[in-house]
Amino acid sequence: MSEHKKFETSKEYYFRFDQIPSLYQVGDLVYVRTPFSLHESNFCHSLARIFQIDPPRAAPLALGESYGTGHSTFYAIHCYMLDFDGFCYGATLRTFTMAPFKGYGPIRYEAIYPTRYTHNESQLLQKAQDIGRKFCQCVSTMHMSYSGVALVTNPLGEVICGSDGAPLRTRHIESDVIVDFREALTAEPAFKIRFFELWTGTSPIGFGERLASEDLIITWSNIDRTKEIFSARETLAIPRDVHEKVSSQFCLENRYLRQHLRSATEPSEDDLVLLPQRVFGYSIRDVFFCGLDVRNLSPVATRPNAFDGLQLPEDHKESILAAVKTHLRKRQIEGMIQEAGAQSVYTQDLIPGKGTGVNILLHGEPGVGKTATAEAIAHLTGRPLLRVNCGLLSTEFVDTILHLAHRWDCILLFDEADVFLAARSAAKAWVDNSKVSGTCLQLT
Repeated sequence: MSEHKKFETSKEYYFRFDQIPSLYQVGDLVYVRTPFSLHESNFCHSLARIFQIDPPRAAPLALGESYGTGHSTFYAIHCYMLDFDGFCYGATLRTFTMAPFKGYGPIRYEAIYPTRYTHNESQLLQKAQDIGRKFCQCVSTMHMSYSGVALVTNPLGEVICGSDGAPLRTRHIESDVIVDFREALTAEPAFKIRFFELWTGTSPIGFGERLASEDLIITWSNIDRTKEIFSARETLAIPRDVHEKVSSQFCLENRYLRQHLRSATEPSEDDLVLLPQRVFGYSIRDVFFCGLDVRNLSPVATRPNAFDGLQLPEDHKESILAAVKTHLRKRQIEGMIQEAGAQSVYTQDLIPGKGTGVNILLHGEPGVGKTATAEAIAHLTGRPLLRVNCGLLSTEFVDTILHLAHRWDCILLFDEADVFLAARSAAKAWVDNSKVSGTCLQLT
């Protein structure tokens, strides 16, 4: 039985350094041990897949006859995990090295080892698949509820630093959230995901370097070997080239390692285990983007009958309900027209892009139900509610919040809007006047 078959069919828990090529194979799923310095809840990637193995590089054989780029005594095992950047799924790189050692060493003491050597492989894979499915569900659903701590490390366990260079502060979040990688990566450069692409060619790498053996291959004229017809030294492929051949073929067929093959299509069942337990989202209550643990995300609790419980005059409730339903019906019809192939939807508005929303002014003493009305409308329509304190508005923030509300199809509540209704005068600061006029123009 070959050494590879021995490691594949039986659980040999100890191995020699020269048995690494038999223990680790391109395409193998490996378990990544959590570093001792990290808490398990902050470490997001526990499984990876091998796509390349670099054996030790030999020293130059003779003058003018070199192999590789230098001398190396360790094995380098290149693995990839999966992630999402808001546009497509791709591979992130992680490289592990193994230094030479004498005798036998325990497999489970290594930084990575094949999943078949874990204590309970089936449970480990099932848990990782469940996390991967939850990851994809969060990406497609977007609006969810979160209860837990915001993640401050990347999937490799490294602490993320903000724009000021300081590590991100741990915060507990108890809020509705919007899972949106594209907006989070744009707003927070520290969250940037760097996909890895190994090969750019279209054909596998061949056996680039060979060694001439001292052994001769001789063809004789007869069985008695009385006459030599042909002789040549045997040519041996360098082990590194053998590994590159296998790795190259694997990479050419892998859609995550080739940029032109990447897509937003969800990974297969076998690849779900490579996704992290971290997604990026926006905390509506805390008003900031952060990393979220998928294990702490759950569907939003909806209350479709919340509007019926409002303590408002019936004629007021009917007016609000009619305005909201008319707007939703209009949006639905416009969407159907656009899906039918129409390049534009004609309305009675003279200015394109104006009058496409519905604005409702709620006024009254504190506690009469203004905020509750906005919340009831959000529950009725199944949309997120973005609440904005008008006293803290800036021109930049208005632009951002309107963009996000439009992208996420939110109900937008401008609280404490008295600042917009007060009369403008020369006695007021010019900045305040421009803020009020600029915001009102954007809301029309």
